[in-house]
Amino acid sequence: MADCRLPTMPFEVNGKTYILCCNMNVLADVEQMHNGNLMEALEHPSILTTAKEFLAAMLNDYAAQMHWEERYTPLTIGRFLPATPTAVKQIRETYSSLVYPALTDQLETASDGHENAEDDAEKNAEATQS
Repeated sequence: MADCRLPTMPFEVNGKTYILCCNMNVLADVEQMHNGNLMEALEHPSILTTAKEFLAAMLNDYAAQMHWEERYTPLTIGRFLPATPTAVKQIRETYSSLVYPALTDQLETASDGHENAEDDAEKNAEATQS
């Protein structure tokens, strides 16, 4: 049986450690930031802008889960993260480590389900022809 848990990563903000993951709530929040068009966020030419959007959504999702009052926007994240190469690298790694695997896994699962359904239909057709 495959492990269906989402990848997680600790991320410290203002002295608190958040456990980030890209779940359905995060995708929905980012989709809402783009007027219902998630693909716009994923195809956005600015990786830092998109990474800040996903980071804000992941921070807010964990804060809500923990019943913390803090909430972030991409703009507030841009204000407290330093503009150093190390910080830029960290936000890009967080984005690529959590967002891409979550979306790739969902796409592969949908594709696998479709192929399996076709295989099952083929097998059923063969069985009924015998």
